[in-house]
Amino acid sequence: MEETITEEILGSLSQVKHAKDSLVISGDELSPGLFLIQKGRAKAHRLNSNGKELILHHFQAGDCFGERSAIDGALQTDWVTAASDLTLYFLPKDRLHQILEKHPKLYPSVLRSICKWMDHLNVVIDSISLSSARERVAAFLKRLVIEQESELIRLPHKKHEVALMLGLRPETFSRVLSEIESAGAIKLNHRQIQMIDENLL
Repeated sequence: MEETITEEILGSLSQVKHAKDSLVISGDELSPGLFLIQKGRAKAHRLNSNGKELILHHFQAGDCFGERSAIDGALQTDWVTAASDLTLYFLPKDRLHQILEKHPKLYPSVLRSICKWMDHLNVVIDSISLSSARERVAAFLKRLVIEQESELIRLPHKKHEVALMLGLRPETFSRVLSEIESAGAIKLNHRQIQMIDENLL
């Protein structure tokens, strides 16, 4: 049964390419379907009331997006832009609905994907609601320790991209990391960070 579903989905996919910095989905439109990244990276972002970009997430090969709007018919709340030259597989909304109606056991997988995205958004919102840059960076580092299940953690993205996800300027993010290192809480090695004493964060 699973082979049949997989073959049905693969037969419905088309390949789409986007150049770096081009818009994939607008934040004020319905998603035309589900996108799966084959190669490259994309970023989900919003603009705050001051017009400043807030990066919500970086999608990489194997990640999908657009499914929530395609399923519930609500407008996208996030803009998705190619962060590099991007190759996508695209499943049109109508075909996605047909497959889900034919194979309802796929619904839990789709719902898990949507819930995972909502959990991630809540983390981002919690981070930017913290008053100080030090608090935002500290909370982010603690979360990485939990997610990566190690005190030797690695930044999931480039420093300037992480900074934007935390609502900080890149130079502010670098300065706070240096301050935390000087306090003896961490040891920096480019994108790799050794947690020394979490209580000093």
